[in-house]
Amino acid sequence: MKIAFIGQKGIPCTIGGVERYVEVLATGLAKIGYDVTVYGRSWYVKNDHGQFQGVRIIPIPSIRTKNLDAATNTVLTILHAAFFGHYDIIHINSVGPALFIWLVKILCPRAKVVATFHCRDKFHSKWGLFGRLMLSLGERAACRLPDHTVAISDDLSTHCRNLSCRNLSRIHYGIVVPEIDKLMTPMELANKFGLKSKDYFIVVTRLLAHKNVHHIIEAYKMSGVSRPLIIIGAGSYSARYVRELNVLTKDLPQVHFLGQQEGLILYSLLFHAYSFITASSTEGTPFSLLEAAFYSLPVLVSNIPEHREVVDGEGLRGWLFPLGSVVTLAQKLKAMDKLDETYRALMGQALLAYVERAYSQDRLVAETIAVYASLIDFSGFARMLSEEAFE
Repeated sequence: MKIAFIGQKGIPCTIGGVERYVEVLATGLAKIGYDVTVYGRSWYVKNDHGQFQGVRIIPIPSIRTKNLDAATNTVLTILHAAFFGHYDIIHINSVGPALFIWLVKILCPRAKVVATFHCRDKFHSKWGLFGRLMLSLGERAACRLPDHTVAISDDLSTHCRNLSCRNLSRIHYGIVVPEIDKLMTPMELANKFGLKSKDYFIVVTRLLAHKNVHHIIEAYKMSGVSRPLIIIGAGSYSARYVRELNVLTKDLPQVHFLGQQEGLILYSLLFHAYSFITASSTEGTPFSLLEAAFYSLPVLVSNIPEHREVVDGEGLRGWLFPLGSVVTLAQKLKAMDKLDETYRALMGQALLAYVERAYSQDRLVAETIAVYASLIDFSGFARMLSEEAFE
């Protein structure tokens, strides 16, 4: 069975939850013998060899502007897939590229189309009126045009049903993180970044207004804690917001912006952190939260539906705070700073146990292949994974 992924920026992932999802799923499919192609944007794809862990990578050009990057790349990718691909499954990612599912149906009539609904992108602060209108239409296209729609969270699954989605599955993301022995040692961390292991709060996010990094900075200042606050990430068509963050932190020497990090450096910074924080207003399922969980970090997150699917309201798998409440965030940040080490470890272990079960790569691959199998008869389904992947 030949499978193509369209809509993402590419793999290997350097930044972006959609790209990480595609990387984990595509490499998992390739590992068990399927013919997998991931299309990417030529400005993003850095792999010059055309292969990554058994996955074929095809970079396609785009007009790299906020409004045209995804659209132009998706159309050119569909044309390439139609004339050179001959795929059995075309898997579209995100609601923007989903606007062009009709073109896939016309040019690739033999292929079955699956669309993954990752996030309600129209609520992201970088989009203007026209962009939000197009993304609203993309949401409807993602629900009504493909042969099957995948929602990555319970909240998005409910939204898809409200949009009269025809065939729907909820499939959580899958997570793969490097083994601890591959990461930086505490001495290497200190030499490179001047940080002490298990002695800093960490934020990993794109620097966009709806991610509410300014709330975290304001709460950090209000809390009076002494552990450094490390912010990892870069802007995305959000230069004004990044400037505002820099102004906000000019008198806070304990707040450090480390820019975009990736690979083993990013995972090392996560592993050595004391606690993970996010204050986002809207998400799909935040990969950085799940990756922090895989390293047993205690987490402090805003009380939005996507976070509540990972962090329980009882405080056993991390702490929630009301969205937008800087005062409450400051209070909980101060309490986290003084948390008993035994309780902190138990909180991290409880979160790890949950995400290992609910967000494994095996589960993601198994449940996605079950979707493909419902659309195409193929003999390989019975051999792909053990029964434990469905438990």
